[in-house]
Amino acid sequence: MSPRKIYNSHLRILVIQEDLAREGVNDVLDYVSRNHEHRTDFYIVVARKTSAASTLKVLTHLEAIPANQMYYSLSASQKAWGHTSTMTLDMLIRDIVSEGKSPVLTGIRYRGPQEVGKSKQNVEEISSPAILVYTGLGVFRKDKLIGWLSEEDSRNYSFIHDDIDSTVLVIPCPSGGKLSLEVIRFKTKIKSSLTGDNPAIKLTSRTEVNIGEVKCRIDLTKLDTINELQTIASEQLQTNMEKTIKKVQQTYGVDIFGFGDAFHRSYPKYWHKVTEQWETFFPSLPVTVKVDLQIREIGTLNNSFMEQKQRE
Repeated sequence: MSPRKIYNSHLRILVIQEDLAREGVNDVLDYVSRNHEHRTDFYIVVARKTSAASTLKVLTHLEAIPANQMYYSLSASQKAWGHTSTMTLDMLIRDIVSEGKSPVLTGIRYRGPQEVGKSKQNVEEISSPAILVYTGLGVFRKDKLIGWLSEEDSRNYSFIHDDIDSTVLVIPCPSGGKLSLEVIRFKTKIKSSLTGDNPAIKLTSRTEVNIGEVKCRIDLTKLDTINELQTIASEQLQTNMEKTIKKVQQTYGVDIFGFGDAFHRSYPKYWHKVTEQWETFFPSLPVTVKVDLQIREIGTLNNSFMEQKQRE
């Protein structure tokens, strides 16, 4: 049907249907990785509750080619929000064959009427009736999809995996209301320890944030206030990361965080003994999390103008 031979090096994104992902993606990856025309820098995602073909037919305002829309949206989402993960071919194959880390893939869903998404009507309206949305990370055991993380757990995974460029944290104010923090820098270090034959993991995260929005009565000119907010944000982020780790351990029992790789690097002899049984060790692996969060900037205002008005 095509007047030209398909040029595989132009591939930007590979969409795998959910039922195929649950059966296993080894055969798909063998073909894609073996073909010398394919590059390895395209992204791989899983179509959730829709066919893979339908996701490639949605017309959009900003990109003429649907695949480019999906590629750049995923890249922007990973950098600016952190609920998604950009997984390329070589990264996915590395995680599948690794004994110390299981892979994850971002899910993509269809929102709205599919027939409209393929028509001109979808780009003739300011708010498109049909859109594609990246949502959640798919958890794999080797090459098979076994379940999904919620959006909140997906972002916590990005924190744990040190895959955050920028995102927003919403914390409660001491006096009631909420306050938003923009993450500007983040670094997580995974350290393994071994006492006898008892393994343990310690996560240490350093986070720098700016205050992005204030929806409460609070005096940001006081150092004590900033210190209190730093404590609240650190404890909340630490709790969220711990909950996600525990959920993955209890629900899926696969090491998507790469804790096994940390033991492989630090204790190769121990790792050689437990490699084949790592999935039996992982669910009960003790993990401690420590978060050091610092507020760097409070924005172009000291206090909210509503707070200043009330004080006057």
